[in-house]
Amino acid sequence: MLQNILALLFTCLVFYDEAASQSLPLVDLGYSLHQASGFNTSGRTYNFSNIRYAEPPVGELRFRAPLPPQAVNRSVDQGLVGRVCPQANPAWLLIAAEFAPDYLTGKPFNASAAEAAIAAAVASPLSIDPRTTEDCLFLDVIVPEQIFNSFKNSSTSKGAPVLVWIYGGGYTTGEKTGGGGYNPAGLIKASQIGGSEGVIFVALNYRVSGR
Repeated sequence: MLQNILALLFTCLVFYDEAASQSLPLVDLGYSLHQASGFNTSGRTYNFSNIRYAEPPVGELRFRAPLPPQAVNRSVDQGLVGRVCPQANPAWLLIAAEFAPDYLTGKPFNASAAEAAIAAAVASPLSIDPRTTEDCLFLDVIVPEQIFNSFKNSSTSKGAPVLVWIYGGGYTTGEKTGGGGYNPAGLIKASQIGGSEGVIFVALNYRVSGR
């Protein structure tokens, strides 16, 4: 599936057109028209957010490997609707939240605090992110302007290095933006040291919590 994602990425960069009335570029994925949702003026990067990379994993596809998108939608998608795969709230995650800080600071593990956190979680209703949906197989692509323009202005470009971020979470929790906490700006800047064009950054959702 990773190869399909990377192929999709390069399709995004090669087959594109400028939106006539918009300043942000538009890419033609074949099954969808996707416009960049933003441009970072300090890092000089385009952000293409919430690009579908698979069929909705529902019904008979719920527990199967992802399939390439089949439906064709020619309306412009700006990627403004975020999606999160259904999450679990395992007890080990609550324990880890108490254990990790103690371990990293050299303190003895406070088992009583962990037990209290579990008891509080059981007694409280689970908070569900409003973005939660089973139709969650989407990815974000952050492209340095220089790389994007090299594809735009040349039909012989040999491609660019790609860094794919796959979040952790024990297959129970997590999503591609880390709740807004993940920012690839530093990685991309570091990749441009020495005059390099840098790397393309991709972050994707995958199914967790047994789905």
